Amino acid sequence: MATQSAPLIFGFAVNENNEVQKLEWADLAGGLSRWKDGRVWLHLNRLVPESKVWVQNVFKADPIIVDALFREDTRPRSFQHEAGWLINLRGVNFNDAPQKETMIALRMWVTDSVVISTRAYKIKAAEDLAQTFLDGAPPVSNGHLVAHLANRLVARIEPAIDALSDSVDELDERLAGENAQISKSELAETRRKAISLRRYMLPQKEALNVLFLENGPVFDDASRREIRETNDALIRLTEDLESVRDRAQIVQDQVTELRAENMNQRLFILAIISAIFLPLGFVTGLFGVNVGGMPGVDSNWAFGALCGGLVGLSVGLILLFRRTGWM
Repeated sequence: MATQSAPLIFGFAVNENNEVQKLEWADLAGGLSRWKDGRVWLHLNRLVPESKVWVQNVFKADPIIVDALFREDTRPRSFQHEAGWLINLRGVNFNDAPQKETMIALRMWVTDSVVISTRAYKIKAAEDLAQTFLDGAPPVSNGHLVAHLANRLVARIEPAIDALSDSVDELDERLAGENAQISKSELAETRRKAISLRRYMLPQKEALNVLFLENGPVFDDASRREIRETNDALIRLTEDLESVRDRAQIVQDQVTELRAENMNQRLFILAIISAIFLPLGFVTGLFGVNVGGMPGVDSNWAFGALCGGLVGLSVGLILLFRRTGWM
């Protein structure tokens, strides 16, 4: 595999006997005419300027194709253009480096003889498929190549959804325990990933749906059937993701209710304390006025009697609150 800074990540040519030749960037200087009787798959780094220059000036692609392959942002889609297909799909981001995207884009221009794919970040599904070329067992046509690639992209979504489901289960179990503590960031991160996956899975389902319904070039009946099976798996995963999202919402509601209940409990305790100290404050305030005629001013036992009366009043209020069910 090429380095991240190289325009060609990997490339393969397949002749009529299904024999594979690994291509280097220098092999592409004169275009693809040397392999006109076979098939070629080029996987390019979209972030390297030389990739776009080669597609424009050497491959001489239509501007629509160039724009689709190198646009900064795109959603999953597929549409027929002249004798080929422009296909944008998304795969789960398993890279160690922190990219913001939960799913990263794979763009393709596909004809019977050429597949040009571009990406910004490493996509394991493409590397899995490249290994089959290196092993000497490439797909029998470019239609099957796309079908196999779509299958691997969708297959790698399932572990991500399973991880989200496990995360929601863990949060739910923690919430059911005593002294449950769930931070906002934990639940927010789980919901963010679920929303991000759903954002791309729904249009990806439509993109695959177009491929197996249209009777255009490149895809034969066998490759369309494979894409249909992949699309059915994607529909099931979308339903699983909906379930995860709904369960995360239920956990969110439970967390909100728990926090509201805790707040109400604290406010209730403060209200009880206020109810006990309000009459005490009234009595002490009344006896604190500096006017003539206050009883016990000249008595040595008056202060002790007042303190005893306040204690008795407090005990009486507590017994009253317990009897009425407030405590």
